[in-house]
Amino acid sequence: MGNDYKYITIEIGEVKYAIPIEYAGYIVSTERKFIQCTPPNMPAFVKQILIVEGEQALIVDLDELNGVTSPTETHPLILLLDYNDTTIGILADRVYLPSVQSDARIEVNPTVDQKFVKMGGENYLLFNVSELYNTVLG
Repeated sequence: MGNDYKYITIEIGEVKYAIPIEYAGYIVSTERKFIQCTPPNMPAFVKQILIVEGEQALIVDLDELNGVTSPTETHPLILLLDYNDTTIGILADRVYLPSVQSDARIEVNPTVDQKFVKMGGENYLLFNVSELYNTVLG
């Protein structure tokens, strides 16, 4: 039995994530020219501050946050997420817009304490947006 959620899916290296669509803001190419700077005194996983439509967004490298060595140094896309009136960007290799997800279902793997979304014959790690915000913003 499916659920009523819609997900935007992203790939970062070999990992596929499902993010509830209500958090998704913009998809931005890292090649676009926005006002940006490298933040001082921030954790290494915060790569830059991006200003989009007058708002600041911290841009996070999930590979570095999770202690994973990335096969590539750069990711071509940024998915901006909105949560509690704050925007944070995630560096990504690919971003897929939602399609028909009537077969989507959430499953829990108690061994690794993770939730997965199964849809379209694929498994996606269910991205915990509030946990990201708590980690990044403390």
